[in-house]
Amino acid sequence: MGSTGAEGADFDEVFTAEFPRLVGIAGLIVGDRGRAREIVQESFARALARWDRVGRYDSPQAWLTTVTVRQAVRARDRSRREPPVGDHALGGGPTPGPASAVEARLLVQQALRELPPQQRAVVVLHHLEDRPIAEVAELLGVRQGTVKTQLSRARARIAALLEADVIAEVHP
Repeated sequence: MGSTGAEGADFDEVFTAEFPRLVGIAGLIVGDRGRAREIVQESFARALARWDRVGRYDSPQAWLTTVTVRQAVRARDRSRREPPVGDHALGGGPTPGPASAVEARLLVQQALRELPPQQRAVVVLHHLEDRPIAEVAELLGVRQGTVKTQLSRARARIAALLEADVIAEVHP
């Protein structure tokens, strides 16, 4: 029994379909799955308060994604100086599989956590969500050139972090 705007999307259907995806995006940006859920809940609370308008948008999902990403980047900015707690941040413990694949996944997750919030957001949206640069720029409210610069810096930082980890393992 969801709220539907005049010829608009059903709130409950959008919530059910989008909540897990948005938690994944926010989790990768803020580095904490619990905080990500709070951010996405806040996004949906904002949407529900405006559902008569938001539900009629061509893509309420795009509106929710924009709100969630911006909130996650702000939250990450605020908590940047706090050390990460535990390894529950990006979806729990390692997935079963070969040790090298698990180790690689953990190294990449750790490298993502080390990125500044804006760089983390562009990496998540462009590489993990497979969104074009123009869309990432629109979601973050920045120019396409800024997204390209942030992606370049993020890739260089991740490469340096991963290289440092590999060197540390080879030469303890």
